[in-house]
Amino acid sequence: MNNLTMTATILGKPQTSQTHEKALRARFTVESDGGELPLRFLILAYGHQAQTASELQDGDEVMVSGRMVVNAGTRTMAIICNALEFLFEGEQANGAEQNSSTET
Repeated sequence: MNNLTMTATILGKPQTSQTHEKALRARFTVESDGGELPLRFLILAYGHQAQTASELQDGDEVMVSGRMVVNAGTRTMAIICNALEFLFEGEQANGAEQNSSTET
């Protein structure tokens, strides 16, 4: 099993839906700084992490941790999110740094 933890930038607005069991699901793409070749990852989040992801906006900085899964048939990979944390930079409303995190 491959686990991955990275800081990245949200690309676009996360898409939310429900599973057959009525659990909230979010799907979004992040880009990490890979120098001249940035790396993009599809992130799948469920439950509480999906609720947190639904609040994300294009350009938000996050730290995401999860399990990497590969589909050999479609030759794609995704990260199943088990922790998602907002990373805020710069001045905040009260001059304090804020972090919002969720874990399973």
